[in-house]
Amino acid sequence: MSKKRQRAMTPEGLQRLRAARSTRFLFVRYSTAILTFLDIFWFGLLAVLESPMCLLPLAAVVFSVVAVVEQTRALDRDDDVMPITELYAEATLLGDGLVAATTIVLGSNVLFPFLASLPVALAAVGIAAALRAALLAKLRRISKHTDRGYGYWAEVAASIK
Repeated sequence: MSKKRQRAMTPEGLQRLRAARSTRFLFVRYSTAILTFLDIFWFGLLAVLESPMCLLPLAAVVFSVVAVVEQTRALDRDDDVMPITELYAEATLLGDGLVAATTIVLGSNVLFPFLASLPVALAAVGIAAALRAALLAKLRRISKHTDRGYGYWAEVAASIK
């Protein structure tokens, strides 16, 4: 939404529009936050164990911070495409696949030295990958305007104009 249109709106109308938009992006924001905290936890454990593999979750954390900035800025725009967040979801989903393959081939002691068994490590990666895949699917639905929240947001936007 242009700054000129935002200034022409009443504060209540602008607040309703932002609330509708925020609700629409709620899953994207919270799933990114959960995945970021999981990557921070993974980084911390690997750093304490002085593993050189701690750079992998650190890269995911840095990338997710950039995605969060994009998501925050998207709350004030009419543009529903978030290319950085989509790239984040795709890259980390690919990374999860590589982590799972590495864990199967080399064992869980390389990337998950703090987990006792291979099935537990694969379950952890599988859960993170499933959440990243759901995030990517939601982002694509939002960009195509096929998500459930778009109808409500469009209704609120039409009522404010």
